[in-house]
Amino acid sequence: MAELYFKQGHPEQAIEIYRRIALRDPGNTRAVERLRELQGQSPERGQPMTFREHIQRIVQATPGAVACTIMGFDGIAIDTYETGTGEVDIPVLLVEFAAAAQLLRRNATQSPAGGFVELVVTNQHLSAIVRPLTEEYFLAVVLAPNALVGKARFLMRVAAAPIAKELS
Repeated sequence: MAELYFKQGHPEQAIEIYRRIALRDPGNTRAVERLRELQGQSPERGQPMTFREHIQRIVQATPGAVACTIMGFDGIAIDTYETGTGEVDIPVLLVEFAAAAQLLRRNATQSPAGGFVELVVTNQHLSAIVRPLTEEYFLAVVLAPNALVGKARFLMRVAAAPIAKELS
């Protein structure tokens, strides 16, 4: 049931269910680890994950991911993790995406439909997914053409709340 809540975009309810399970059955390692994951904690240390751990996890867990960054809409990166493969200058590419995301964010807030939740840019060699975290920062992942886009989107959605909380 908790995963259903999470997949439907209600992470708070999912966390509450996992919290109840963990309190009732502390030996249920699956529930305890998932609770830590949803709360943004490193299962190894029992402490909140760092920005680097979040973005590195997204890249390493997504086949075909090339880089991930937490960046301001002004184009200044807080942290970036790259695999070091590829022929594209990732930092320059991400600054360009920051400009596009800033423009979209500005225009979307004036729209009756509301702000943007996700921006996907695709060309022949790469795809990028941009997800706003706060009014000032966004999370972006750069993917090779053969990457598992759905997995990247899922991992970004999981990481977004704890990263946004740290940024606030």
